[in-house]
Amino acid sequence: MLAKLKINMTMGVIAFLFTYLFSFLNNTWQTSLFRAIGGFIIFFLLGFVLSFILKQLAGNKNVSLEEEPKLVVENNSEIEKDHPKVEELTEEPGFQAVPLHSLHHQGNGK
Repeated sequence: MLAKLKINMTMGVIAFLFTYLFSFLNNTWQTSLFRAIGGFIIFFLLGFVLSFILKQLAGNKNVSLEEEPKLVVENNSEIEKDHPKVEELTEEPGFQAVPLHSLHHQGNGK
């Protein structure tokens, strides 16, 4: 929280300085100071709003990362008793091409 406050204060001070310096060229010092204070407040509050929005967006995307269910295996021998070992699968034949004439109806040509 303190780091967020420092970042927002820094951004507000930078906005204050830029607003005051650029406004001072065309206005009196009172008007420039008033506009600079307004710039500070806007940037200070905008930092909180922006961080809140980003936190909400990040929270919605990382729902699956919060906590994954963990499987606990107590003893492998108990599992092996309940489930006998699966014998190795026999080798299945590879891909066999299908002749084109068997795919088409050899009737009327429809």
